[in-house]
Amino acid sequence: ELSFDCDFAQTDLVAFKREFVEGLGDLGFREADVRRMTISLHPGSVVVRIAAPEDLLHRLKAAPLGRIIVNGRPAHWKTPQPQTSQQQQQQQQQQQQQPQ
Repeated sequence: ELSFDCDFAQTDLVAFKREFVEGLGDLGFREADVRRMTISLHPGSVVVRIAAPEDLLHRLKAAPLGRIIVNGRPAHWKTPQPQTSQQQQQQQQQQQQQPQ
């Protein structure tokens, strides 16, 4: 989940979603990719949830979604940013290399 520090009740959700999708495009996601996603907006600031097929989820997890700016507000991970298995392996290797 991504969160944007905006008042949900005062936000034009159609424009918000359009701008979010444009941000995905700026990160390299094509229109065909976005059509395969289900993007939903929820209260709690504005929370963005994305459901997608596994191949797209893998790309989303690897993408710097925190760089998307909507309504002049940057995205923040509401939950810890998901990691790909490669990122998890790198993190484990770094932890093993640290002196105890």
